[in-house]
Amino acid sequence: MTDKTPAQQDLQDKLGHLEASERWHQHAWDLLSRVGHGFQRISHDAKPEDLFLTACGFLYELADFSGLAFFGLEEGQADFQLTYCEPASRQVIFERCGDMLIESGDFAWALKMDEPFIAKELQGRRLLLHAIRSGKNTHGLLIALLPPGQAFGKNSRRLLTLIMQSCSHALEINQRYQLIKQQNRRLEQMIASRNLQLEYQSSHDTLTRLPNRERFIDRIREALERISVSGGQTAIILIGLDFFKRINENLGHSIGDQLLRQIASRLNTHAREYGNQFAKEVDNTVLVGHFGGDEFAVLLDHLPHLDQVNALLERLERAFSKPFFVGNHEIIQSFSSGISYAPDQTRDAAQLLKFADVALYQAKEQGRRRAVVYDDGMQSHPLDTLTLSNKLATALNRQQFELYYQPQVNANTGQIIGLEALLRWQDSQGHFIPPSHFIPLAEQYGHITTIGDWVISEACRQIRLLMDTGYRISVSVNIASQQFNRSNFADIVINAVREFDVPAELLELELTERIVMANVEESIDTLNTLHDYGFKIAIDDFGTGYSSLSYLKRFPIDQLKIDKSFVDDLISCDDDAAIVTAIVAMANKLHIDTIAEGVETLDQVNFLEALGCNLIQGYYFSRPLSQPELQKYLKKSVNKDLKVSIPSA
Repeated sequence: MTDKTPAQQDLQDKLGHLEASERWHQHAWDLLSRVGHGFQRISHDAKPEDLFLTACGFLYELADFSGLAFFGLEEGQADFQLTYCEPASRQVIFERCGDMLIESGDFAWALKMDEPFIAKELQGRRLLLHAIRSGKNTHGLLIALLPPGQAFGKNSRRLLTLIMQSCSHALEINQRYQLIKQQNRRLEQMIASRNLQLEYQSSHDTLTRLPNRERFIDRIREALERISVSGGQTAIILIGLDFFKRINENLGHSIGDQLLRQIASRLNTHAREYGNQFAKEVDNTVLVGHFGGDEFAVLLDHLPHLDQVNALLERLERAFSKPFFVGNHEIIQSFSSGISYAPDQTRDAAQLLKFADVALYQAKEQGRRRAVVYDDGMQSHPLDTLTLSNKLATALNRQQFELYYQPQVNANTGQIIGLEALLRWQDSQGHFIPPSHFIPLAEQYGHITTIGDWVISEACRQIRLLMDTGYRISVSVNIASQQFNRSNFADIVINAVREFDVPAELLELELTERIVMANVEESIDTLNTLHDYGFKIAIDDFGTGYSSLSYLKRFPIDQLKIDKSFVDDLISCDDDAAIVTAIVAMANKLHIDTIAEGVETLDQVNFLEALGCNLIQGYYFSRPLSQPELQKYLKKSVNKDLKVSIPSA
């Protein structure tokens, strides 16, 4: 074998160098690929230590480090602290290194640099420093121990920087997720507290603090269910105050309200004291409710004998024989009562209450200040509910429904960004019937789907009219539960926009939290179908239901509508202000628009704008407008850019 010439040896050396360089670059590409996948696989909910552990694995592949440490800022602290080291046995060494680097100024210097920085040897150790930073946010500092004689060239430094950038990005995402999670937890706690208040308010009369009609009927149902299982008897006493209207007319509503509070207290005290005589758990035996105005009710459950109803009435009559003292007035207030029983007369809660109502009507017809027990021979007085439900059945065919439109405005620019379609009903006598009266009946008697489909179609017709006159404005419609739960709901909405040849993005569908959460998987499928077609999805009355970050992330939601109940007391109630602040902050982070409903004052507008909620709906800008009024409003107050003049204080 002949010796190689210098030229041959030089060529072989160069080839060896190229092969080594190619192997290094192949290793670098492989490592970077695994770095990207490695950090992506880590959950957003992971602890920073998990990210540092992953980073250590990749860094040890880069070089034969003697140890690695991460210094970061703990929450609430101003100084960097050792948060993770590998191996753990070198913790004391790294703590000393950190202190010395801070004293020497190298720690602060390294934080400002975008590349590795090798500090002077400290106690015979070579230290490699690298800032952990994403954008302008500095998360900490990596300190690596280099073994004696360990080379760390330019390519290795670049690769180290790429690894640390991936780690920094993962930390940034982790911190943002934790912030959103923390804000959502606070929001859910505030909403839960608020929901308890709303639940109480929705089930109790605000004046007397007694259960209202809805809560009272729920308790009747519970009593009837118990009867069906264990037997027994239940009675309802419906109480009407005699000539109470005269109190309000002669002494004023303030005196009338104070008297109602005293009556509620006296009724509740005597009824519960009487219930204690024959029941160990009076809370499950006696319930006193206030249905508004001069009407109260008493539910007696677990009755051993029906004679006890008469005994309670006698006790209440004696209690009412004593005067009520309201201000400077001494008032004697009598009452009439209607009584019904279960299960002898009926096992239906609404029917049982209706029978007591009929009996009370008869008591008043017979001269008042008396008690009447219902029997089948009594003639029922005209019931508003029955009359209204009969009218409702024919209202659509008689074209008595119409849509009013309330503008939604960007308060910052004055731009009209949409209209909410609000259903109105004017009966054959020309009376406007409030939606709060007929919508529950429409749902109860199965008319709501037909009415709801008409609303969607009519809204599309209005969008077409607006487009034909030069205005491109979206219209939002409220969707009822029975509408949404139909398997062909998406087809109905899509066919409506096709019929009038309007873009899907101009029709916004408003659903409450409770509707979409009733059947999550089916809701997701339906909403995705609609959203993919181009429809905008809004969650109405946000904050009064689930208010969960998890469902906001799963559903294709474009907008949250902040409920009017929060806006009303936004300026005066710290709890409502905190809830609205949290809702807007959370929505902004999730890139979801927010719009505040029921805004009536400049103070409310300014507060909402300061939070970043610029979309406003309410009487501050405009009341709901009929279709002719809307056309005049657009022509008179709005130019083709759809801008209105913003009211001032």
